[in-house]
Amino acid sequence: VAALLNAASLNYAFTVDEVLTKVKEAIDSGNPSKIESTKDLLEEENERGCPFGNGDDKCEECEKPDVFTVKYNGPNGVKVEISKKGKDTVTLPGTFNDGDLIVVDAINDLGRSKVNSETTYNFIKNGKSVGAISIHTSCSQLLFVGQEFFYMKGKSDEIQLTVVSGTLKGVPSIPGDASCPAPDKKHDDSNDDSHDDSHDDRKQIKSNDQCIGYKNLKMKYNGYYSPVNIKVSKDGEHFKSFSKVRNTDTIKLKFKKGDFLNDDLQFNIFRGKYLVDKIEIDATCSELKDKGYSYKGSKGSKLTIKNYKQMGD
Repeated sequence: VAALLNAASLNYAFTVDEVLTKVKEAIDSGNPSKIESTKDLLEEENERGCPFGNGDDKCEECEKPDVFTVKYNGPNGVKVEISKKGKDTVTLPGTFNDGDLIVVDAINDLGRSKVNSETTYNFIKNGKSVGAISIHTSCSQLLFVGQEFFYMKGKSDEIQLTVVSGTLKGVPSIPGDASCPAPDKKHDDSNDDSHDDSHDDRKQIKSNDQCIGYKNLKMKYNGYYSPVNIKVSKDGEHFKSFSKVRNTDTIKLKFKKGDFLNDDLQFNIFRGKYLVDKIEIDATCSELKDKGYSYKGSKGSKLTIKNYKQMGD
């Protein structure tokens, strides 16, 4: 569907008829490899990130790379698994120590012409995951050299990835700063902790008498994966974890006396050691939806509000 919509744009790589023909030929062939390669081809065109034919040269310079390099800061001696949202996992050769560079070469490591639209780094030590970070490695969201991503920021088990470079056929393909912003939409990656003045705005919001806040929240989990482990971040900081959550189970966020919920929440959903989905909830300034409302992730997970109490209830 996205390919058909984008095909109407002047500078899209294929016409509507060409998109329909490619899809039909792939399906009719019955060849899984041909179907997958066609899907990847259209996906790469869909995720260029900038409006097609808009003449914005600065933005058009931002394109999904075929080689992507980050600097790793974290525990020594980790293995690194690369996946596309928890699928098609590839283990990079060797181990990595604090300060090492992690290079993902799409052709040699992934068997693709470009890196995945979202790259998940899973860090393994002594056979167990010690953390995971996902980065949108297309230009559909903000991506630039020097950008920092974190797992458990500020904690003893913090892991940090810093973007060093992204190249396409040997030529830099992502900006050297934030001059090529993403489309105007909310980030869906809780690990992106690049400086954002909205954190200061939230502090001002909390002092506003109009913002009531919540003292507890109950939600029901449903999803493709069961059981799962759910790690919750509150305003970018790790807040609470739930283990072995099954379909229809209820999870409860309860706040200590003197504390209350008036923040963005991110629910990272793990199946074993793999991050399989994530759900964002805006609970700033009493913005929660009504009871019975379901917040959905991109991979079929769902959190439905069962009950909550506001401050003063």
